[in-house]
Amino acid sequence: MIDLHSHILPGVDDGARNIDETMKLLREAQDVGFKSIISTSHYMEGYYETEIKEREILIQAINQKLSQYNINIDLYLGNEIYISENIIQLLEEKKATTMNNTSYVLFEMPLNIEPINLYDVVYEMVQYKLVPILAHPERYSFVQQDPELIYDLIDLGVLMQANYASIDRILWRKSANYSKEIIRK
Repeated sequence: MIDLHSHILPGVDDGARNIDETMKLLREAQDVGFKSIISTSHYMEGYYETEIKEREILIQAINQKLSQYNINIDLYLGNEIYISENIIQLLEEKKATTMNNTSYVLFEMPLNIEPINLYDVVYEMVQYKLVPILAHPERYSFVQQDPELIYDLIDLGVLMQANYASIDRILWRKSANYSKEIIRK
């Protein structure tokens, strides 16, 4: 299995706080069957802006420690980019990155308000031959109120990434019910 949405890098965003926590999370991921993880640290203009080079150095350091901890997981670079009219510019300027230097772009939206420019941003990514992946659609309240939005986005070429915790009802009961509804359709 591949975890394509994680906040595993220590001290970069609201994920792992330190290297010990990173290693614990990697061990848990391996124990449940993950072979690869894409580190999708948040990128939000003016808030989370850790440079790619810094994150690459962290990944190299973690990869060097994995054998000491008897962990056999491949770790790759990515971002979870907060929706912005500047996504293409951020990628071109190498402020944010695609998933492991592919054409796949993980993006997120505000939890409670549909972005006015959502379709424009999606059209632009597709025009640039990028494959948008919407992070955790089950968590957005406006999507729960209007599920057709998801199907419209899928028709435009957007892939969906649901959180395991949502599907398994660990965190958000309403999100879990909604996730299962999307998966059934």
